Amino acid sequence: MRLHLALVAALLSALSLTAETSVWKVSRAGKSLYLGGTCHYLRAADMPLPPEFDTAFADSKTIYFESNIAKLQLPETQAALASQAMYTDGTTLDTVLSPEAWKATTAWCAKNHLPAAQLKSLKPWMLMMTITSLELQRYGFTAEGVDVQMQAKGAAAGKRFGELESVEQQIEFITHLGEGTESALIVATFADIGRLQKILSEMVAAWRTGDLAQIDKLMSDEMRTKFPSVYSALIVRRNKAWLPKIEALLATEPREFVLVGAAHLAGKDGLIEALKKKGCTVEQVKAP
Repeated sequence: MRLHLALVAALLSALSLTAETSVWKVSRAGKSLYLGGTCHYLRAADMPLPPEFDTAFADSKTIYFESNIAKLQLPETQAALASQAMYTDGTTLDTVLSPEAWKATTAWCAKNHLPAAQLKSLKPWMLMMTITSLELQRYGFTAEGVDVQMQAKGAAAGKRFGELESVEQQIEFITHLGEGTESALIVATFADIGRLQKILSEMVAAWRTGDLAQIDKLMSDEMRTKFPSVYSALIVRRNKAWLPKIEALLATEPREFVLVGAAHLAGKDGLIEALKKKGCTVEQVKAP
């Protein structure tokens, strides 16, 4: 489950008494922007967001997301995604997955009183998203995460918005992620379900304190080792595509607040290290 949470960028949060979090100020040549690590699912008990997010929000004119949040929520976008979620040529999930992966799926369905037959038309990526969504709901998490909250707050405040990749690119990315390793990914998804609450708590603490080393360990180590192609698609290639766009924003005024999944900031392939190598000064924001 730890791996699949990374696939859906679900870094989650819990309360922590600290003066630091996953917000950084990036500066170069007298200009700056804010870079924030997000979690896409939160609980009501996790509100409000750490005050550093408010600091960066108030000091920025434009909020950048991975993709266009408002467009992603449109019915037509959801319909476009749903149209790619199911087989329409007679293929069934039990013939696509390995016997081990399908056995794990049916066992999970039985435990959760769900008819496995109704899932047979789903493609593997949609099955993984369905499993994760239901497990997150079990612990009170909803999709009202940092991105959605910042989009709503920005709209109310009259902020401008931007995105690092198009909605079409994100749909293409989601629907093709893990191709060729679907069965192994699904087995890995089920492997940690029993420890999900503990795993979430560890991820939460790392996000809340902006602990890049721990974020990298929890979110990327397993991916890099067991699923290098997934890690490359999820983290490396997207970070390389985003880096020049972030550098271009850094050269402009007024200041921007760029929000991406926290896993994109950490590690040797993360945006923090990449920006440092480009001559930027990166400082963790601390609220007064």
